[in-house]
Amino acid sequence: MKKINLILLILLLISASVNAQKHISSAQPFRKGFAQVNMSDSKGNKSHCFIDKTGKRVSDYFISDKKFSDDLDLAQKENRSWVLIDKTKKNVMSLPDYFYVESLSEGLARVELNSKWGYIDETLKEIITCKYDAAKNFSEGLAAVELNSKWGYIDETGELVIPCTYNATWNFSGGLAAVKLNRSWGFIDKTGELVIPYKYVDAKNFSEGLAAVELNGSWGFIDKTGELVIPCRYKYVLNFSEGLAVVGLNGKCGFIDKTGEFIIPCKYVHAGNFSEGLAAVGLNGKCGFIDKTGELVIPYYYDYAENFSGGMARVRLNGIYLYINKEGQSVIPTEGMGEKYHEPSFNPKDPVPAKKGGKYGYVDKNGNEVIPFKYLYAEPFNHGIALIEDVVHTGGTTTTYGPIIGGMQKVTTRYSPRRTSRVSYYIDRKGKGLKYEIPDNSYFSDGLRRVYKKKYDGYVDENLKVVIPLIYLNSSDFSEGLAIVQTKKQEWIIIDKKGKKVADIDLN
Repeated sequence: MKKINLILLILLLISASVNAQKHISSAQPFRKGFAQVNMSDSKGNKSHCFIDKTGKRVSDYFISDKKFSDDLDLAQKENRSWVLIDKTKKNVMSLPDYFYVESLSEGLARVELNSKWGYIDETLKEIITCKYDAAKNFSEGLAAVELNSKWGYIDETGELVIPCTYNATWNFSGGLAAVKLNRSWGFIDKTGELVIPYKYVDAKNFSEGLAAVELNGSWGFIDKTGELVIPCRYKYVLNFSEGLAVVGLNGKCGFIDKTGEFIIPCKYVHAGNFSEGLAAVGLNGKCGFIDKTGELVIPYYYDYAENFSGGMARVRLNGIYLYINKEGQSVIPTEGMGEKYHEPSFNPKDPVPAKKGGKYGYVDKNGNEVIPFKYLYAEPFNHGIALIEDVVHTGGTTTTYGPIIGGMQKVTTRYSPRRTSRVSYYIDRKGKGLKYEIPDNSYFSDGLRRVYKKKYDGYVDENLKVVIPLIYLNSSDFSEGLAIVQTKKQEWIIIDKKGKKVADIDLN
């Protein structure tokens, strides 16, 4: 009897282990040598880990887009606690107590503990105790902190050098900081002395020697003596950057120089600062980039765009974030692990969407029609395909014939309402529908595009020629020459661009 009970116990333990065993549900593309693998178990519990290019499990952490330092990434465990992880994704330093950790700024990083803020150094030692209600990054040796709804400034030793007496503050810039006392803004120096009186409705910090200030509902710019060098006549402004500032008039944005002269007229719906010679601007619901002459150098293509930094800008297209260079080409991001990206196409040989008689079609560079104007909407071509929106009609007359009895046959005609519905699908450069389906989360990357037909995935090139057969149950986009796929035997493997297996995935 005891032997039977022991066997039953062992079987129960084995069953419980099998039921709780995790399996791969999906995988993301490789980036910087690592790929995120998503897992779930029979109970519906979800988790993820990172693998290297040999298929080995190296980390169970979510890598954030913020870096702690040049050599360390900020990451979080599934319980949301913070860790620091090096470039190998193996060596980890734990920060279990902090709810939030910021990047290092002037040698110190903001941290939050029990709803209070303090600072740690690069060795993770808490240099300034977590005792403030709010805190900002260090700038020019001082950091703004809040106590009891009032703001002041501390130095890098934690000493309160400017008392917490202000209602709001900006960081120090050019030796001055904008501060708000009661309802007005002025500017103080690093001793706390008032240099420019409290008289502004709102103010921004100094940038390139000028600060934006608001008076009577309009914005202008002052210098460090407080002289109004550009009159308050704009409804919206950004700080000066690379000699130009964004200003808004009559619902449109443009750019002025430090004399207040318009260099680029107000014609954009929105605009960002110049950075590395380019600025993001928006027209007709799309974003592109202009140079300092106002020339459009990267077409209006994106749904969202950020400033250039280090030769790259982060943009969003159809819900997917990617990084582009100054030629509008996709490049691999330098931070983070979770985002997907793809390579946008600005091929001058591709037809261009146009509108005529209320319908969309495509024309060549000379304006000649190459795909008829018959669509409700048409997007630009992206590596050989374009998404269009069309109309389909359903309903009409249905006739049924009964059996012939005594030389007579019953014929029934039914009428159903004619219905019109909108559908979206992809076409090729000739305007023909594709032979394959394009997954919503699939994008042209590494010269290949993921496609599927019925229940199997494969890969095609820019000319829609099958390069890797449609034989996989699941797949990721290619990146860094590799993709992660699930075979018909339910096995997850890594393949190269020829479809050859490079490695099995080992999560043990």
